[in-house]
Amino acid sequence: MNKVQRRQCGRRTGWTDGLTEKETSVPGARLMQMLLTKANEQGLQLRELATRLDITPGYLHQLRTGHKPIAGISNQLIDNVRIFIGVPRVSVLLAAGIVCVEDFYEDPGVLKVYLRQGIDFIRRDPHWGALVPVGLVGQKEDLLMFIIKLYESATDRKILPEKSIGAIPFDLSDLVGLL
Repeated sequence: MNKVQRRQCGRRTGWTDGLTEKETSVPGARLMQMLLTKANEQGLQLRELATRLDITPGYLHQLRTGHKPIAGISNQLIDNVRIFIGVPRVSVLLAAGIVCVEDFYEDPGVLKVYLRQGIDFIRRDPHWGALVPVGLVGQKEDLLMFIIKLYESATDRKILPEKSIGAIPFDLSDLVGLL
């Protein structure tokens, strides 16, 4: 089967099938997974993706394997990724691990309180509470946010405040849509 036939039937070659277990542990792996997903959707190969991002295939490989830190990518590459994936710049920064949701709060401890209260709210839900794993205490904020956003989506209820403290309002779901 040639390259054109593989593209037409949706089959991909190995490098774009997703990240290996080791690659998923690399800081910024979320961004690389977003890139691979979009490349798969468009039927792109490694060289084609690198060309679209205006980087070399070797540099893309170094980012994927963690030999170059994703958090150290240039502003130009951040913009190229943003355009390629079609997401806001802040989503690229979040996925790359350059910023985190806590950075949008004057007091980062506030988010931890909101997340703990959100998980406690879900635990009290008569339909969903029994499904909440006991070991969520001490888990990373992105996992807790993901669970809360899934709950909000499944129940059509908002349990987290949508506006941040301070002068810059934002919808949390816009920032963590990729988490």
